Amino acid sequence: MRGKIIVVFLLGVLAGVVGTAAVARFGFPEPRSENSAGPEERDLTQDEVKKLTGLMGARDSGLCGDLYNGNADLSITEIELLVATYNQGDTTRRVYRHDAHDSPILPLTTTAYCVGILLNSREDFSWTIASAKGHAVQR
Repeated sequence: MRGKIIVVFLLGVLAGVVGTAAVARFGFPEPRSENSAGPEERDLTQDEVKKLTGLMGARDSGLCGDLYNGNADLSITEIELLVATYNQGDTTRRVYRHDAHDSPILPLTTTAYCVGILLNSREDFSWTIASAKGHAVQR
Protein backbone atom coordinates (compact mmCIF):
# COMPACT_ATOMS: atom_id res chain seq x y z
CA MET A 1 0.00 0.00 0.00
CA ARG A 2 2.82 2.40 0.83
CA GLY A 3 4.26 2.11 -2.68
CA LYS A 4 0.90 3.06 -4.20
CA ILE A 5 0.63 6.15 -2.04
CA ILE A 6 4.07 7.34 -3.08
CA VAL A 7 3.36 6.64 -6.77
CA VAL A 8 0.04 8.51 -6.63
CA PHE A 9 1.70 11.39 -4.78
CA LEU A 10 4.54 11.58 -7.32
CA LEU A 11 2.12 11.43 -10.24
CA GLY A 12 0.14 14.27 -8.69
CA VAL A 13 3.29 16.35 -8.23
CA LEU A 14 4.32 15.73 -11.84
CA ALA A 15 0.86 16.75 -13.02
CA GLY A 16 0.98 19.84 -10.79
CA VAL A 17 -2.33 19.08 -9.12
CA VAL A 18 -1.35 18.11 -5.59
CA GLY A 19 -2.83 20.52 -3.11
CA THR A 20 -3.04 20.61 0.64
CA ALA A 21 -6.09 18.33 0.72
CA ALA A 22 -4.41 15.64 -1.38
CA VAL A 23 -1.29 15.71 0.76
CA ALA A 24 -3.31 15.44 3.97
CA ARG A 25 -5.47 12.63 2.55
CA PHE A 26 -2.43 10.45 1.92
CA GLY A 27 -1.11 10.90 5.45
CA PHE A 28 1.61 13.43 4.74
CA PRO A 29 1.76 16.48 7.01
CA GLU A 30 0.18 19.62 5.64
CA PRO A 31 2.78 22.12 4.47
CA ARG A 32 3.19 25.20 6.65
CA SER A 33 1.76 28.34 5.20
CA GLU A 34 4.13 31.28 4.91
CA ASN A 35 1.67 33.07 7.20
CA SER A 36 1.71 30.32 9.82
CA ALA A 37 2.75 31.70 13.15
CA GLY A 38 5.36 29.96 15.22
CA PRO A 39 4.98 29.50 18.95
CA GLU A 40 3.15 32.39 20.58
CA GLU A 41 5.51 34.95 22.09
CA ARG A 42 4.59 36.39 25.48
CA ASP A 43 5.95 38.53 28.29
CA LEU A 44 7.71 36.49 30.95
CA THR A 45 6.39 36.57 34.50
CA GLN A 46 8.62 38.05 37.21
CA ASP A 47 9.38 34.51 38.46
CA GLU A 48 10.52 33.53 34.96
CA VAL A 49 12.61 36.72 34.61
CA LYS A 50 14.35 35.89 37.91
CA LYS A 51 15.62 32.67 36.28
CA LEU A 52 17.59 34.75 33.75
CA THR A 53 20.98 35.34 35.31
CA GLY A 54 24.50 36.08 34.21
CA LEU A 55 27.75 37.96 34.53
CA MET A 56 28.42 41.06 32.46
CA GLY A 57 31.20 43.61 32.25
CA ALA A 58 32.00 46.81 30.37
CA ARG A 59 33.97 46.34 27.16
CA ASP A 60 34.55 48.92 24.41
CA SER A 61 31.32 50.95 24.78
CA GLY A 62 29.33 47.81 25.39
CA LEU A 63 28.17 45.51 28.09
CA CYS A 64 29.23 41.93 27.37
CA GLY A 65 29.13 38.65 29.21
CA ASP A 66 27.19 35.44 29.55
CA LEU A 67 23.48 35.06 30.20
CA TYR A 68 21.90 31.88 31.51
CA ASN A 69 18.27 30.96 30.80
CA GLY A 70 17.22 28.91 33.81
CA ASN A 71 13.71 28.33 32.46
CA ALA A 72 13.25 24.70 31.45
CA ASP A 73 10.40 25.32 29.02
CA LEU A 74 10.99 28.78 27.51
CA SER A 75 13.21 30.17 24.76
CA ILE A 76 14.03 33.85 25.24
CA THR A 77 13.46 36.13 22.23
CA GLU A 78 13.81 39.61 23.72
CA ILE A 79 15.48 41.08 26.80
CA GLU A 80 15.28 44.54 28.34
CA LEU A 81 18.26 45.48 30.50
CA LEU A 82 18.08 48.31 33.01
CA VAL A 83 21.56 49.81 33.27
CA ALA A 84 22.35 52.38 35.96
CA THR A 85 25.55 54.43 35.77
CA TYR A 86 27.00 56.31 38.72
CA ASN A 87 29.29 59.30 38.14
CA GLN A 88 30.24 61.83 40.83
CA GLY A 89 27.01 61.37 42.77
CA ASP A 90 24.77 61.38 39.69
CA THR A 91 22.80 58.29 38.71
CA THR A 92 21.56 57.76 35.18
CA ARG A 93 19.23 54.88 34.33
CA ARG A 94 18.63 53.65 30.81
CA VAL A 95 16.71 50.70 29.38
CA TYR A 96 18.30 48.76 26.52
CA ARG A 97 16.26 46.31 24.48
CA HIS A 98 17.95 43.37 22.76
CA ASP A 99 16.06 41.46 20.07
CA ALA A 100 17.09 37.80 20.12
CA HIS A 101 14.53 36.45 17.63
CA ASP A 102 17.27 35.39 15.21
CA SER A 103 19.17 33.57 17.93
CA PRO A 104 16.93 32.85 20.94
CA ILE A 105 18.42 31.88 24.27
CA LEU A 106 17.37 28.26 24.60
CA PRO A 107 16.17 26.67 27.84
CA LEU A 108 18.81 25.77 30.41
CA THR A 109 21.66 27.18 28.32
CA THR A 110 24.25 29.92 28.66
CA THR A 111 24.98 32.21 25.74
CA ALA A 112 27.47 35.01 25.05
CA TYR A 113 25.68 38.33 25.01
CA CYS A 114 26.64 41.93 24.17
CA VAL A 115 24.62 45.10 24.03
CA GLY A 116 25.91 48.50 22.98
CA ILE A 117 25.49 51.03 25.78
CA LEU A 118 26.57 54.54 26.69
CA LEU A 119 29.22 54.00 29.34
CA ASN A 120 32.11 56.20 30.35
CA SER A 121 35.15 54.27 31.54
CA ARG A 122 35.18 56.35 34.75
CA GLU A 123 31.61 55.42 35.63
CA ASP A 124 30.55 52.63 37.90
CA PHE A 125 27.48 50.76 36.74
CA SER A 126 24.98 48.08 37.65
CA TRP A 127 22.56 46.13 35.51
CA THR A 128 19.48 44.01 35.90
CA ILE A 129 17.08 42.29 33.56
CA ALA A 130 13.96 44.45 33.69
CA SER A 131 11.76 42.27 31.47
CA ALA A 132 11.90 39.63 28.78
CA LYS A 133 9.79 37.92 26.15
CA GLY A 134 9.87 34.36 24.99
CA HIS A 135 7.87 31.40 23.85
CA ALA A 136 7.17 27.92 25.10
CA VAL A 137 9.38 25.15 23.78
CA GLN A 138 7.65 22.21 22.16
CA ARG A 139 8.89 18.92 23.59
